[in-house]
Amino acid sequence: IDQAMWDEANRDCMDPDSGLQEDQRMQGLANLHRNHKKATTWKELARECEMDPILLEQTMSKYNKDALEGSDSEFGKKGQYLAPLNQGPFYAINLNMTGNKYWPTPCMSLGGVVVEGSTGLAIDSKTNKPIPGLYAAGRR
Repeated sequence: IDQAMWDEANRDCMDPDSGLQEDQRMQGLANLHRNHKKATTWKELARECEMDPILLEQTMSKYNKDALEGSDSEFGKKGQYLAPLNQGPFYAINLNMTGNKYWPTPCMSLGGVVVEGSTGLAIDSKTNKPIPGLYAAGRR
């Protein structure tokens, strides 16, 4: 996520009237403040997370272009749910279920995107193969 999205999530977690349950707010705050990697560029963040810097930068460039155009060209996500992520610093929140001392936030997707555990690459549901450059949280 970028700084603007981090700020919005932080405000929601701090606001008892945000619609989030108290345990969701507390877990969200723990993840936002203690359970992340932070960098000034996407390439830097990729290196911090041991990801391919070029692929992450290309992925974010494509995503941001789609967000600005209001149409997800790859997965068909509705434009109202797209927001450009271009205001650094950038954050990667660790939602790994193994070896993570923070209990993952219940806001994460369950039964959604399938991810290759060793690389973090999303798996194409039609080919059952990793999608180059598309990273997501979760496990196979």
